[in-house]
Amino acid sequence: MREEGIVVESCGDRARIRVERGSACKHCSARALCRPFGETFSRLEAANLIGAAQGQRVIVAIEPTRLVKNSLLLYGIPVAALIVGAISGSYIGRVWIEGNGTDIGAIIGAGLFLVLAFVVTHALDRTAARNVERLPKIVEIVDK
Repeated sequence: MREEGIVVESCGDRARIRVERGSACKHCSARALCRPFGETFSRLEAANLIGAAQGQRVIVAIEPTRLVKNSLLLYGIPVAALIVGAISGSYIGRVWIEGNGTDIGAIIGAGLFLVLAFVVTHALDRTAARNVERLPKIVEIVDK
């Protein structure tokens, strides 16, 4: 996926890019969730291996496989944690609480595992952000 944006800040091998809403966003069913307040742009950090300077218009690319992997991590981990937490909580609730313990246990387990999933996802994101290889890359300077 390739998008055009403007370098807002450049520091060494990284740059912060302001990317206008692109063609991929127009057809996405989750576009309202990404920009709930009507913003027409997003900000991202990209590997600046070609030396783009502040104010330059650039093309930023992310490999499709990287995009799929990131989406799977972002959405898959919390969903899996929610399901595993509900099943585990239901089992523990049945063992420890009499009566409707399975429902209460499932709710508590799902909530706890979901919070844990967000902590893990945040930690993975911070770890990945340190590695320039995993960032989107500036592949072309449109105007010099």
